[in-house]
Amino acid sequence: AVDELLAEGRRRILLNLSEVSFVDSAGVGELVAGLKTARRFQAELKLLNVGERVYSTLDMARLLPTFEIYNDEAEAVRSYAS
Repeated sequence: AVDELLAEGRRRILLNLSEVSFVDSAGVGELVAGLKTARRFQAELKLLNVGERVYSTLDMARLLPTFEIYNDEAEAVRSYAS
């Protein structure tokens, strides 16, 4: 999905993970790959509505500082303006 959005010229990507209850190492790898790709295209990728289990997985992988994570969509959208 990130690759498609970047191909369309999108540079501000907000991934809503509200429907994601669990990520395994492959899922974490996809999130990291998406972030790296976004950065390569000078785009921003941020996460929205990260559930407790996903948050815990990112924490255990020591990736929390790598991602900007928001619980409020309006706040996340406003963060792109700054």
